[in-house]
Amino acid sequence: MTLTFLCPGLDSSGVEWATVDILVKIASRYSDPKLADKVGYIKNISGNICNVFVEEEQRVVGITSDYLEPITPEKSDKVFALAHLTHLLSYTTNQ
Repeated sequence: MTLTFLCPGLDSSGVEWATVDILVKIASRYSDPKLADKVGYIKNISGNICNVFVEEEQRVVGITSDYLEPITPEKSDKVFALAHLTHLLSYTTNQ
């Protein structure tokens, strides 16, 4: 399984942490009980709406980022790191 490790403050289309191709879990408080607690990955983002491919349902659903939770990688998972350029510049100039 490949997951994405996110750096705090990453901004993608107005969503604080979300970006495409990461695994997410739909929050248990989501209004549709058939989708609550399901896992999928973000296909694209438009404003605050993330289009998530829900693996178990085999379909894409539009969900606001408030109802999505990033999945934390486990020890054996493969990950790739994302960083925002301003964070890198801030890090190097503060040393």
